This record gives sequence, C-alpha cells and structure tokens, in this order.
Amino acid sequence: MRMPRFSYRSGETTIGMTQTAAPAIFLHSAFRSASTWFWSRFRALPGTLAYYEPFHEMKGSLTPEHIAHDRPDIWASGHGYLAEPYNQEYLDLLAPAGGVPFYQERFAYDDYYAPPDDRHHRYIEALVDHAGHLNKVPVFGFTRSLGRAAWMAKRYPGLHVVTLRDPWDLWASVVEQSARGNTYFDFRFYLLAAIASHHAEHRAFFDGLSLPRPSGETPRRTMDFVHHFFRATPAKPRFRAFLRLYMLDNLLALPNADVIVDMDRLSGETAYRQATTAELRRKTGFAGLDFEQCAMPRHPPEADLGYRVALAEALTVLDRLAPADNRGAPILRAKLEDALRRFARGPASNQAT
Repeated sequence: MRMPRFSYRSGETTIGMTQTAAPAIFLHSAFRSASTWFWSRFRALPGTLAYYEPFHEMKGSLTPEHIAHDRPDIWASGHGYLAEPYNQEYLDLLAPAGGVPFYQERFAYDDYYAPPDDRHHRYIEALVDHAGHLNKVPVFGFTRSLGRAAWMAKRYPGLHVVTLRDPWDLWASVVEQSARGNTYFDFRFYLLAAIASHHAEHRAFFDGLSLPRPSGETPRRTMDFVHHFFRATPAKPRFRAFLRLYMLDNLLALPNADVIVDMDRLSGETAYRQATTAELRRKTGFAGLDFEQCAMPRHPPEADLGYRVALAEALTVLDRLAPADNRGAPILRAKLEDALRRFARGPASNQAT
C-alpha cells in the first residue's frame, strides 16, 4: 500500500488508491484517563505521525537529551511499554537552542479557555506541515485541549475524538500519583479549576468553592501563585473542584466530538469495543487500529462520606447548569450516577473491567 498523500488545506488524505482518511486526527483527553495508551494505538500505525501532548509546558524547552530520557519506565506512569520515547516525533523539529518552534508556554494553561489566535494556529500548522512533508497523517494526543476543543474542531479539519473516564477512577489515579510524591496531576486539575472559575462564562460552575484568582506576569508566576493555595487545600475540597472541572470541560468538548469514546466501556464491554473500533477504523481510514488490550483499572470507593456527598453535589450542579441541548450532559450524568452507585455498594464494587 502506498503511503498517504497529505493535503491538509484541501481537507483530505488519500491512502492507497481507494481509502480516504481525515487530514488530521485530534485526540482530546483529560490527564490520567488512558490518554497515552489510546494515543499509542494511533502511533503504532505506519501511516501516522503521532505528536504527544502538543500543549505540554515543556515543549518550549525540549532537547534531544530530554526526549531520549523521557520514557514511561523512568516513573510510575502506568503507561506500559512504548517503542520510542514520548516525544520522539518532535526530534527533527527542535530549534538549535531547544524547544519546538512556535510553541509558547502560555498555551499549556493560561490559554486553556482562550479563543484561538494566530499564535496557536502557527504552531499547529507547523506540526501538520511537518507530517505532510513525511507523507503521514498527523495525530495530536492532547491532554490540555478539552476547554478549547470547540474552537479547534471549527478551525482544524479532520477527525476530533473525545475520550472520557469514570470521574472517581480518574481522581483515584491522581491520588495514587500524589501518594507516590507526584502531585503534578493533582495540581494541574486545581490550577485549571482556578483559571476556569475566573472566566465570566464559566464562573457559575465553581460557585461555593474558594479558588484563588490566578495572577502573575508570566505562566510560571501564575503557577507559583496558585500552588501556594493548592498546598493549603485539603483533599475533599480539591475533589469538589476537580468534579466541577470534569463536568465543565466535558460539556465544552463532547458536543464538538466526531467520535466520543468511553474508556471504561471500551475496556469492559466487548460489543462496545468492537463497534467503536469499527467506527474509528472507518472514519480514520486505518484498518489496523486495535483496542483489544484496553484494560482500565477500577478503584474502591472511599469510606469518607464527604466524597459521596461531593458526587451528589456535582449531579445537582450539572442538572442546574448544563444546557438542555448539550449532548454531553446525559453522558456525564450517567458517569456521575455510576460512581455514586459504586459508593453505595461499597468496596466490593472495585472489580476490574
């Protein structure tokens, strides 16, 4: 089979003689939701160039040495085996002093809910063009895009896939990382909640929470400022903020998805996995996509009643604030209700899926 002929601006990529694929594939996920594993399924395809976390704050300072040593085996990632380091696809793009051209640090968090501008487009376009020069379909594995998935879907032709995971299992994965001394994900969720809570159009989602107003002349100073409050905030208030963010981000992203993938069902339901695989094969044009090894761990509910109360509160907020025509609302309601049922059943609900 011939390699893909890439034509981003015309909106199609031809694979072989008859099979057509999206000009680019955008995977929108949250942290700790099997995003790396899901992205790796696309990376394994010979006709793709799969970019890992394009908005990650370290993209502006990547070096060949950093790329070589940044692998899932050097930390308790849970990501499993990768044939190449996470950021291998950026190696040939690096500027002489390091960093991916056109990347700006504010892309990671400060611009998470910001409207698009030419800086973002120049950066994404450069990555798209690089894949095109290699006659490959670009795949973007985002974990910092849910808040801006709407404008990305409008601006960038291609296939936009949004994945989601059970909120309690996602949170429990974050807590596991924190227990190992890695508060990276815990803090990032708190940071994004603080940023969202001071956007006029999103403020109502965070009523009743005492979140700091991000301030600082640079992204680094903003993070330092919010981190002071993060360290002083107990786990249950952070969980409440996390749930509000979980709902908001998915309400923004899910309606703009060409395909929605429930990672829990992909793991636990054979019929769902087969149907989703068939749909993604058809819409991407890649018959080799394979999700058979999906295995999402489940986590036991906490004995502390405060977590169950927070989940019930989140459902109330969702029913009050979710637009009636938002197709993500029923999906989120089902996820929250399932988490509550697991709390009602107790620790026995910790069964692998």
